[in-house]
Amino acid sequence: MRKVYLIWLVRRLAQSATVKGAIVAVLFWQMSAHVSFASVYTNWQEAAHGLNANYAFFESALANTELTTYLLSLLVVMVGIWFVRDVATRRLFSRSPLAVRM
Repeated sequence: MRKVYLIWLVRRLAQSATVKGAIVAVLFWQMSAHVSFASVYTNWQEAAHGLNANYAFFESALANTELTTYLLSLLVVMVGIWFVRDVATRRLFSRSPLAVRM
């Protein structure tokens, strides 16, 4: 019976949604080493009052960002698009929560 559970676990973990979720989690973890999300949010709340102020804040923030943060952000967006494309082109999730798709 342990083999059955092991096979089920491996199949569950090998699903593309799980792999893509893990990739995004690792990218956000790495991004948190370079960016203080709490500080960005606090600065945004203090500086942004209106659409033009929001645009100016994000323009300034992007102008002062390091290359590593740009690359990590780009990778997060690419994996997100990849995930949405997979969901749109095929049934990634089954109706039954116990069904496993290979």
